[in-house]
Amino acid sequence: MNAKILTQITEEQLLSHIGDLEVLEEVFIPGESHKEELQEAQDGLVDLLERSAGKSEAVKAIYDSQIASLEALIDQLSALPETPSRTEYRGTGSTYREIWEASDAQGRRRLLLDSGVRIEAAVADGPWVSVGRFERPERYDEAVSLGVSDNIQYAFYLPKNLIERTTRLSRGSQLS
Repeated sequence: MNAKILTQITEEQLLSHIGDLEVLEEVFIPGESHKEELQEAQDGLVDLLERSAGKSEAVKAIYDSQIASLEALIDQLSALPETPSRTEYRGTGSTYREIWEASDAQGRRRLLLDSGVRIEAAVADGPWVSVGRFERPERYDEAVSLGVSDNIQYAFYLPKNLIERTTRLSRGSQLS
């Protein structure tokens, strides 16, 4: 199979389907949780209450200030919001076409991998496309296009939500 022809097919398919869409980058937003701190404070409170039980009033007075401090900390930690970790997509300000044209072979490969674009190819048995030849990857709805070019049969795949994510971002919708 001729790598130059396959590269040309990939470029034609990529640019015709998503070339003018903005490239998105996946950004991990860590969540916020205070469960561990809260559990430590609660465990500390239980420990102090157990140790202060049955003690003299003078000793209990010492424990009381520590107990009050832990109760305040527990109230404070309980009131803090918890947010789960999430992934957001943010625009890069560049289209697939712009990045493709400015990149070398390694940069183009990285663009395809990062975007989830996939192309499968095989030597064609004739001038027709054998639909059953390619198995659809799990995270893809279907091939965006099937074709034969220069005796190479190909299936071009985009991730299920790539165009939807990009379109929503261009309309100003939040993506997560």
